[in-house]
Amino acid sequence: MSRATGEPLLAGVPGLRRTAGEAVSAVLEAAFSLIPEPLRSTAPLYVLCDDYSVFAARRLVERCHDRERRLRPSDSVRPETSELVRPYLTAAGHRGNCYLLAGVPAQSVLRLAATADHPAAVICEPAVLA
Repeated sequence: MSRATGEPLLAGVPGLRRTAGEAVSAVLEAAFSLIPEPLRSTAPLYVLCDDYSVFAARRLVERCHDRERRLRPSDSVRPETSELVRPYLTAAGHRGNCYLLAGVPAQSVLRLAATADHPAAVICEPAVLA
């Protein structure tokens, strides 16, 4: 469901995924599959980063203060929102632009996408469900 419009965006039953990256890949695959084939690989992707960035930063701070857990190199890149979308974009061979947007209201992103030079776009807002 879109926070900006309150409209359902995708039909279907949500499934459980092992990681946030897998969940985002499944959502992007479903969203891009709704775009006609000739436009799909170049359709821009707009990602609203606020919720996930705050969640990931808090998780990293918790891990830094956890004396029982050793930090791994992956801990430093996992908070990057780009790491959520990269697996899908790479696997799909996506050639369109990807915009990672922080501090931008959803309504502004909808207007931005509507005025873009491409006839189709995907807007993704990863949110943590607690």
